[in-house]
Amino acid sequence: MIISPSIIVDIFLIVLLVIAIAYFWRLDNRLKAIKSGRDSMLEATKELALTINQAQATIGDLKSTSTDIGQKLQLQIDEARALHTRNQEASVTKGDAGLRRRNSF
Repeated sequence: MIISPSIIVDIFLIVLLVIAIAYFWRLDNRLKAIKSGRDSMLEATKELALTINQAQATIGDLKSTSTDIGQKLQLQIDEARALHTRNQEASVTKGDAGLRRRNSF
């Protein structure tokens, strides 16, 4: 049985074709896995961006609320200082009146 060179070349090409098909099949599976991972990564990125935007809005709300509360607290502090100052002045005046009474006797 004599094998012609064209049959040897054909068999060699068939083997190469089978190897190429197997390689491309594996490559296709890997590309699908990468694409699937990329899609889930894009979804996670969108969720992260949404969460960041919500956090920034919340921080803005906290800043404005703290500013309002700070202003109200400052008003209360100013009122308390003014009241304290008036009380001190009143007690000094009462103290002077008491001294005057003692001196008049």
